[in-house]
Amino acid sequence: MITNVITFVLSAAISAAMPITAPIETQQYFHEANSPVFAGYQYDFHGEPEPVPDPKQAAGFTEGESYNMRIYHYCDCSDCTPGKGITASGKRISDGIVAMHGLPFGTVVEIRGRRYVVEDRGVGAGIVDIFVPAGHGAALRLGTYMADVKIVEIGGVN
Repeated sequence: MITNVITFVLSAAISAAMPITAPIETQQYFHEANSPVFAGYQYDFHGEPEPVPDPKQAAGFTEGESYNMRIYHYCDCSDCTPGKGITASGKRISDGIVAMHGLPFGTVVEIRGRRYVVEDRGVGAGIVDIFVPAGHGAALRLGTYMADVKIVEIGGVN
């Protein structure tokens, strides 16, 4: 009888220390922070499910979609660039950079067949400022216009 009680107590202690879990039928994924994600939900330490944000959307934009936006042009002169040649993301301004409000830095956009990277902040929503390395006169000559802006790839740095 004492042997049965000891066996039961040891069994209970081992089970409590190493709980047996049923196999999970959904495939397990991990997002950036290495927290487990099951069937489209992320679980916190308290076991409460939280919906996983769609990585293909940011600031009301969806990756792969096009939006008709106002296009402006700017150069690295003191009138156009208050950061003295440094973008809002901290990078040196260069050809292929655009300033755009809301989208994370590193987002790739396509305007009139050319791809640009968002590394600077613009003046407001619905406006894209394209950096022009040829100077202020060239930026003024290119003017302003409406164009379709395709969100090619949403970046990961805000």
